[in-house]
Amino acid sequence: MVEPDRMHEARIIDYPASHHNGSGTLSFADGHSEFRKWIDSRTTPPVRYNNQLQLNKNCRDNPDMFWLAERTSSRIPGY
Repeated sequence: MVEPDRMHEARIIDYPASHHNGSGTLSFADGHSEFRKWIDSRTTPPVRYNNQLQLNKNCRDNPDMFWLAERTSSRIPGY
């Protein structure tokens, strides 16, 4: 995940499912979960069944990526 102060470098590698009315839920090791209605169209591109979905795509300033970055692990400085 990209650090919050480097959101201009955010890239989306694997897309969340887009068939849940544009939303998803993350579950965490401590047992809690968080629901999110995706708000940026780049987060959930339309489903196409032709194996042509572009992965590792730039998502500069995508608020959904910021939300995910706040809730996922990050690098330890120096590693």
